[in-house]
Amino acid sequence: MTKRSEVHWRVSEFESGQPFIVMEQYAGDELDLFKKFIGFDLPDGTSLDEAKQIRDLLSRKLIRVSET
Repeated sequence: MTKRSEVHWRVSEFESGQPFIVMEQYAGDELDLFKKFIGFDLPDGTSLDEAKQIRDLLSRKLIRVSET
């Protein structure tokens, strides 16, 4: 059976100041995927403002994740 969950995207930073994107469960079915930390590294030199723009795009365009 396929389960689906709405997601929340946030920007975080490594100790070095390099931003990265985190995907977190917001609502919906409990997915095994979210028993772990899910982070996405961005290219070196990505600014915090650029990371926020990416987060905003993801928030508008990727609203659910599915797991089978």
